[in-house]
Amino acid sequence: MREICTDIDIAAPPERIWHVLTDFANYGQWNPFFVAVEGRPELGAKLALRTKYSRWLRPAVFEVTVRVVEEPRALMWGGGLGIRGIADGEHGFDLVGDDGVTHVRHYERLSGLIIPLAGRLIRRLERHYRELNDALKDRVECGAASR
Repeated sequence: MREICTDIDIAAPPERIWHVLTDFANYGQWNPFFVAVEGRPELGAKLALRTKYSRWLRPAVFEVTVRVVEEPRALMWGGGLGIRGIADGEHGFDLVGDDGVTHVRHYERLSGLIIPLAGRLIRRLERHYRELNDALKDRVECGAASR
């Protein structure tokens, strides 16, 4: 198993960040990696993630299942490439707030037969997740996510 773990501090309460993370209909307005998400942030719900790996490629679509929903602290979904054990992932966000600042831990746990060979992909994913974190921070702190 390999884990990608990124984090960022955002000057907002967890509830405001949760609102942005679970507002799948508006991901295309701010999210550079998950450019569209169809589905609802409910335990057991199926999601269709449109993932943009590069500006030269069309977004790939992944079917995943929501595995954790703990408002406003944790959101996680998981899935794979269709055949379990080839390449599986659990993608999540943990939010911990303190004095108006929320620490966001953004991670992916990857397992399966091809993961040991995926070093370049893992480095690219980590870069994309840092970009996503920065975009989330901008979205929340610039007020676009205010309720």
